[in-house]
Amino acid sequence: MSADPFFPYKKGPTHLTPEQIQGQQAERALAAAEARIADLEQQLAEASATAERHQKQLAALVENLPMGLQLVNTAGEVQLINSYFRNLFKLPSGATVVNEHPLSTLI
Repeated sequence: MSADPFFPYKKGPTHLTPEQIQGQQAERALAAAEARIADLEQQLAEASATAERHQKQLAALVENLPMGLQLVNTAGEVQLINSYFRNLFKLPSGATVVNEHPLSTLI
């Protein structure tokens, strides 16, 4: 008996047990979930790269502002000062304390 070129699949009814059907459905669901995870991982990587780029742009903008900028948290701790601020008050690079006083108490 030769194969039918127009219907190359096995002829006759295919009998699958409920367990086999459930297994196939589970495999399809797993493949779909894995594809979704891969898509979400790609989106996360893109979002992280965008956030990092924006962070660098913001840091460059703050550092190069033509005015002094000091960021102080609610506890009064200096979180950031830009280069103009350091130059204005003749502070060394990275300084957050002058004469043992936090900068936030001096300004």
